[in-house]
Amino acid sequence: MRIAIVPGLDGLELAGRLRERDGDAGIVILSNYEKYALPAYKVRPYDYIMKTRCEAELPGALEGIWRERQRKARENIYLLKNNEMMKAIRLDRILYLEKEKKKKYTVIHCSGGEDYNEKLPLEKAYEKLPKDSFLYINRGHIINMEHITCLEKEEITLADSVWLPLSRYRMTAVKDELDTVFQDLIMGKLLNRENLSNYLKWVESIPNCITCKHNIIQQIHK
Repeated sequence: MRIAIVPGLDGLELAGRLRERDGDAGIVILSNYEKYALPAYKVRPYDYIMKTRCEAELPGALEGIWRERQRKARENIYLLKNNEMMKAIRLDRILYLEKEKKKKYTVIHCSGGEDYNEKLPLEKAYEKLPKDSFLYINRGHIINMEHITCLEKEEITLADSVWLPLSRYRMTAVKDELDTVFQDLIMGKLLNRENLSNYLKWVESIPNCITCKHNIIQQIHK
């Protein structure tokens, strides 16, 4: 299939714009010229294929992209196991995990008010989570940092108007982790450029939160 490109916009520029909008897009570049292969890798394509080899190599590249997406999909789930069911929960739906008092259970709180119990100590549940997204804020709670909306004094607010206490001994570590997360947002690892303006509005609306708010605004406006 041939795609008509906007006049004045070449294939590499189009690939660059696609990459800006979606950091995970599977891009394959087909070209008649080997000389553009090196510049093309600035947009991180999955593959660069000469058109004379298209029929032989493109199916393999597309299959590779599909397999990579399947692998990432498996990595982005929390596999819940209990006596009643086995369920795959998308990590981005998890707001926080909570230690059930006096029981060796973990309660998994998800967006939309859905809760699930797992007969597993909280520390064992933590071993199943990616450490760059989930963080202990006290002995009984682990939060998904992507859902934080405010950190103020000794209290953290998450999406769905959920607030949780932040222990003093975890205060410094949590603030450091949040600084890293917010910088990642700015660099486009968690947010694409299209959403930066909405994110900026959110940052500017935060009232006296203990975040790197000033630095975030300065970086985005650069």
